[in-house]
Amino acid sequence: MSFYEYIQTFKDDKTPLGELAIWIKEDDSFPKQEKLTENILSYFHQMSNIDHEFLEIV
Repeated sequence: MSFYEYIQTFKDDKTPLGELAIWIKEDDSFPKQEKLTENILSYFHQMSNIDHEFLEIV
């Protein structure tokens, strides 16, 4: 299971994980097949339009 598939299980939650799931679903360039944590974190760190404090909460 990819991170994308996993996080989408939270898309209906009214939590920070639910917000992240929606944000990722709307991001056309998110690496949907990625499974390696390091690569996913690297992708998030490259993003300038995401609140990095929000990611720390999640």
